[in-house]
Amino acid sequence: MKKIYLLYIVLISLATTSLIGCSDWTESEAKTFPESIVSDEYYAALRAYKQTDHQVAFGWFGGWSGEGAYMKSSLAGIPDSVDIVSIWRNWSNITEAQKKDLQFCQQVKGTRFTMCFIIRSVGDQITPQNIRENWENMGFSSEKEAVNDFWEWPSDESNKEAIEASIRKYASAIADTVNKYGGPKSGTGKLLVIDGEPQSITGRPEVGLYFDYFIIQAYNNSSPGSDSKLDKRLITGGVAGAGLVQTYSSVMSEEQITKMTIMTENFEATDAAMDGGYDYTDRYGNKMKSLEGMARWQPSNGFRKGGAGTYHMEAEYGTSPEYKNIRRAIQIMNPSSHSLLKN
Repeated sequence: MKKIYLLYIVLISLATTSLIGCSDWTESEAKTFPESIVSDEYYAALRAYKQTDHQVAFGWFGGWSGEGAYMKSSLAGIPDSVDIVSIWRNWSNITEAQKKDLQFCQQVKGTRFTMCFIIRSVGDQITPQNIRENWENMGFSSEKEAVNDFWEWPSDESNKEAIEASIRKYASAIADTVNKYGGPKSGTGKLLVIDGEPQSITGRPEVGLYFDYFIIQAYNNSSPGSDSKLDKRLITGGVAGAGLVQTYSSVMSEEQITKMTIMTENFEATDAAMDGGYDYTDRYGNKMKSLEGMARWQPSNGFRKGGAGTYHMEAEYGTSPEYKNIRRAIQIMNPSSHSLLKN
């Protein structure tokens, strides 16, 4: 398998008309929710809140079954005020139980859901089918050789410049393709977000205009996190390559880029999930866990960030209350007079 040096994970909305649109967002403010968390009034207020201009809570959700008494495997068990959830694997050919679970969260709670494509090799997902089916008639010795030729992948993999050119051609084609089905340019009202290393698309910054959010895997499992590192990922670079602002400022304002940026922590390790992440220090020397740090982080450019979230959010279901850490992050980013904790 060809190694990709710039890994992009593109997510596109699962739902159609049931999704809440973002075109009519209003100014954010602290919301007061009705005390009954099962009333129509409560859910109407919740849906209205999710249409406001605020810092969003995001998470990748794994192990989804949509059934059973154990709510860890159900989307309905996710805190009501989480805005966007990416289904990690297991999103195709869903069961009736999963369909009901999904529709309840979309239609009643106003939660938006995405499906996740992981691009592991140049050519995945969008190579024309005639290339894959007719490679012999085209004179190639294998399907792989035909795909490599189409995307101009070099036979000499020590040729770094040719490899990067092939990756950029492929990444641009992906952006052009998915733009038809989601994102701000599609006119569909569906989300299109990019996760991985979007700051690395330096050769074609206009692709940034195709997306609703940049989701950054600012994982701190190998070294402590800090406000300074997040500022570098966003603005000046020096952590995982260029900064997002450096990459996209020729086509978007710094404020727009900042408001599109969601920083996320890795909760795949259960102990980290239960603890709220890894060690983190803010710009004033205060110590905390990394999800809280991301929620409290105010970018040094003075603009509001897009939000914060976690990978394998379901791993902290066992906290008390369930999902304690993402709930706290939501309250830090968007203080409310109602805790949104479930009865």
